[in-house]
Amino acid sequence: MIKEIKVFISEVYPEDTINNMLDDQVYYGGWVTEEDMEELGFEDEWETYLEVGRGEAEDWVKDCVLEDIKRRWEISEVMEEEVIKYLEETYYNLLTVY
Repeated sequence: MIKEIKVFISEVYPEDTINNMLDDQVYYGGWVTEEDMEELGFEDEWETYLEVGRGEAEDWVKDCVLEDIKRRWEISEVMEEEVIKYLEETYYNLLTVY
């Protein structure tokens, strides 16, 4: 089943889609405030997010993909972890380092 899921991910969530989802979360997800930007002297949400973010946007994207998968397949917690690992290995920008 994991092979099916990996094919599904690559077809439904190509890199551009993942990047757009992540951008939307950084710019519109509320993870960065105007106060954060002013305090740090940044004019861009991404620059600020890289300073103050703790992986919230990345986690949101992974959760969305995982929820979509769970609507289609019944997967165990072990399989969920495998899917998350696959997402992080496939889409480096989803790898969250705290």
